[in-house]
Amino acid sequence: MMVRQIVGASVPRKEGWDKVTGAARYVDDMVLPGMLYGATVRSTIASGKIKKISCDTAVAWNEYVVVSAKDIPGKNCIALILDDQPCLASEAVNHPEEPILLLAHADRHKLRKAVEAVAIEYEPFPPKRRTSSRASISPARRSSSTSKTTESSRRSTRRMESPFGARCNARTTCTKR
Repeated sequence: MMVRQIVGASVPRKEGWDKVTGAARYVDDMVLPGMLYGATVRSTIASGKIKKISCDTAVAWNEYVVVSAKDIPGKNCIALILDDQPCLASEAVNHPEEPILLLAHADRHKLRKAVEAVAIEYEPFPPKRRTSSRASISPARRSSSTSKTTESSRRSTRRMESPFGARCNARTTCTKR
């Protein structure tokens, strides 16, 4: 009786030849009558006020569909955990790459150029910094507590057994058994 090896054996793929030769068709290859391609203009900063959105006059904007937050009927909101995520930023951006405008056009190459022709002027918000409990400790106390921690971890003789067959000390320096 002949035993077939499955693990480690090469699996012939039905679609492999079409993909390698470029004959395979993908969703992006489909063209339908009256179809439009879409693109998103996104923020380039982490957070800030949108001062001005300007579009290059070299582009024939009357050929494009342009959607902003003003065009969204009803509440401009996607409910994730809270109702605080706008579909499109209107007055301010809250994170990098936040969507600001949607563009559509029948020619994908013209669309890409149109995205590049949109300029957004921002007034960046100051960075938000977290304060920790360490911030309230004076630098002298902080350095002494750090040196004590380092010294005690250096002297540590506590050993832990790893479930993977290795011995580890408190500093997680592992040695094989």
